[in-house]
Amino acid sequence: MLTDISRSLTGKIFAGILLAAFVLLAYSATLKYGYVNWDDIDYTSENPRRTDISAAGIRSIFSTSHLGLYHPLTILSFSVEKAIFGQDPFVRRLDNLLLHIANTALVFLVFILLGAGTGVAFWTSLLWAVNPVHTESVAWIAERKNLLYAFFYLAALVFYVRYTGNKRPAYYAASLIIFLCSLFAKPAAVTFPFTLLVIDIFLERPADKRLLREKAPFFLLGGIFAAVAVAVQAHTGQPPLKPYPHASFVFYVQNFFLPFGLSAFYPYVEMAADFSRSFFRYALASAALLALTVWAARKHKNFAFGFMLFIVNIFPFLFLVPAGEIMTADRYLYIAGIGLAFIPAAFFRAIADNRPARCALFIMLLTSLAFAWTLQARNRAGIWKNGQTLWASILERYPDNETANLGMANACFRGKMPACYQDYLARTLRINPYSTEAVSLLAISYALSGKTGLAEDLLKKAVAAAPANPRLLFNLSVLYHRTGKYALAEKTLREILLLNPAHPQALNNLFWLYSHTGVCGKAKCSDTLEPGLKRRLEKYL
Repeated sequence: MLTDISRSLTGKIFAGILLAAFVLLAYSATLKYGYVNWDDIDYTSENPRRTDISAAGIRSIFSTSHLGLYHPLTILSFSVEKAIFGQDPFVRRLDNLLLHIANTALVFLVFILLGAGTGVAFWTSLLWAVNPVHTESVAWIAERKNLLYAFFYLAALVFYVRYTGNKRPAYYAASLIIFLCSLFAKPAAVTFPFTLLVIDIFLERPADKRLLREKAPFFLLGGIFAAVAVAVQAHTGQPPLKPYPHASFVFYVQNFFLPFGLSAFYPYVEMAADFSRSFFRYALASAALLALTVWAARKHKNFAFGFMLFIVNIFPFLFLVPAGEIMTADRYLYIAGIGLAFIPAAFFRAIADNRPARCALFIMLLTSLAFAWTLQARNRAGIWKNGQTLWASILERYPDNETANLGMANACFRGKMPACYQDYLARTLRINPYSTEAVSLLAISYALSGKTGLAEDLLKKAVAAAPANPRLLFNLSVLYHRTGKYALAEKTLREILLLNPAHPQALNNLFWLYSHTGVCGKAKCSDTLEPGLKRRLEKYL
């Protein structure tokens, strides 16, 4: 078969080496990069739970959520890295790169086992691995969860496809257990049972009761983790946002095949405005794609298979708007993009097989595309070098976005660039004068540079506008404390405790005031406290 690189084991090994070489060319530069101030630090160095791999620490990891997600295996991977190698970002980036190489190999193996042939498996894996849309998943340390869940997801697929061929219970059990690991790495793995159904259709397995029974454990596990994910998300207190499924659907297809104008951040407000303005264009494009899929299902089995793989894996992200301020994200194409990558590879085989001239032409075209995407991915990975390069790339596209300006301010602060820091905080406040975080950070900046009067005025104005905001009140109390205004500090801390009687930092600072200052006058502070506050301070007093 001319489209197959080789049917031999040697050919498959050579294909694997080529795949690894392309991935290294695309992403090896990321090994020199550091952390970015967008989830990286919180996942690694600035959270004590990331360093404890004792039995108690592991229990804590598996019994709690983090940043609105339940992904304990991902957190455990960071904890193990910290215990062995410390906080060196090189190790974390190397592990991300190795996971992507492993995932590329697993994609290749899955399509080999599905009978696609070495050539189709190679081109599918290559076009998927070097697509610039995956840069975010590989080059962002915090997206370890995407790489890790995909690793288990694809490994579980390998065992499932093996099971469909020989019905060995050990393969079925391995697939189920590894699928559970994928769920523990990231709840996005809940789409796995639907992928199994698509594979069953592709393999033309008879749709009988036995087929449904063997899927039941997968759907049960997926349902449990989906419920956990919804419950965890509900505890974040963030209101649900309106989804735009038809537009998001077209957006993801377009970003995979035409990966231009990509962004690490697609803000909800700006994207919603664009989707609303172009409603009919997106609706027509979405309908056309779905109609094409239905038509292809009757005419071209491989095209339908690839598109159905994409649909079942992107579907949750069309209707469940991600938490926070984003509408869409390139990282959601990591698994879903496998189906899209299969389409051109299968098309190549269909029209070029046993036609030497066409075969040579399409190999040249696909190779050129792979090199172009590889170089584009390598260039795009550069935005993840540090926080400043990341936020600068986002601000280039969304200069008036509050989150991006605040992110750049934080990056400047970590880079010890006070002028840059204050400039971007001021920009943030021009966009949103009521930004609690920007006010707090700018006040801290003023205080650290000796401008305590400016800091106090800024915080007092912010508190007047939002009197029930504990964070603003706490920062004001700290400023009063550091400038020796202990009576005002005590008054402000008491205001915080009226809002949140168990506020730990407020209780701790109030104890310090009572223990080290004359804020209570001649009386003992413990004698002047109302009973409720006294009980809460008993462990200190």
